[in-house]
Amino acid sequence: MSLNDGLRVATILPTDSPFRPAIEAHVKSLGGQLDDFDENFSWDDENEENIEKYSMILVDWRVPFSHRFVETVKVPRRTSRTPVIGIYPAEQDPEKFVPLTIVPEEEVTDSLTPDAIVERAERLLSLQRTRPRHFLQDMIMRLGTTIDEVEKAGELFDRLLEELGYEVHDQVVMGHSFREALGNAAEHGNGHDQGKMLRIVYMVDYEKMVVIVTDEGAGFDHVAYIQEKEQESAYETTTGRGEDVRPGGLGYHIMKKACDAIRYNKSGNTIFLMKYLPGFSPNDGEEADENADL
Repeated sequence: MSLNDGLRVATILPTDSPFRPAIEAHVKSLGGQLDDFDENFSWDDENEENIEKYSMILVDWRVPFSHRFVETVKVPRRTSRTPVIGIYPAEQDPEKFVPLTIVPEEEVTDSLTPDAIVERAERLLSLQRTRPRHFLQDMIMRLGTTIDEVEKAGELFDRLLEELGYEVHDQVVMGHSFREALGNAAEHGNGHDQGKMLRIVYMVDYEKMVVIVTDEGAGFDHVAYIQEKEQESAYETTTGRGEDVRPGGLGYHIMKKACDAIRYNKSGNTIFLMKYLPGFSPNDGEEADENADL
């Protein structure tokens, strides 16, 4: 860890965590500041202001407010690159961690020694400061296939849209499109199987916002499906539904109206939604190929 621009580390750990003394001693040996939050933490104006000052955050996901803390750091673009180390129980596979989680830059289990966690923190901070910045903001989210977690993901996406400065109408229709894509992945992809996971990739560059939703299903024939929906209106899709018709047809029309591009991967278990940023106009004559593979 470096003090070139000041070192301030936040830890969100259980009261009996063996990592706390090691991290605190190391930060203090470098002349840095450690803000240690426990179960009694509450948000106030000072805490909100300090969010921007952290060089790194170490969080144990078992602490009740840990997810909200990380979201508060990662949603605003100005602090989204703050590196996070997420600590899981030794028996937990992070890839199967059901609560909606903004995937941290480093994932470890509590089977590590305190010295090892300090070493990981030093390495991550060094990498973060030298890593090329290809996007203005990027993050990965994982969640289990449950109604509550899908709803939380929708609320989180609403906050991201607001952060980008879209007009209210665009926020509403893009939020609906995202919920449609995620809901289809949960229902048709994972079959509401709570043992299967959903993965969301969110990226913003100087021109556009991209969100990619992937489920663990086998996919479907998206080419034929889109061709069918392109040949009928939203009204026809709604009135023509039957028990044997794949649901989500009306949702496709809504997504097409809201987004500047919709694409699927080859198997059909990943959907790509793209929206140009407010104020950006694509080159004349360019059209998004909605049927192309990723």
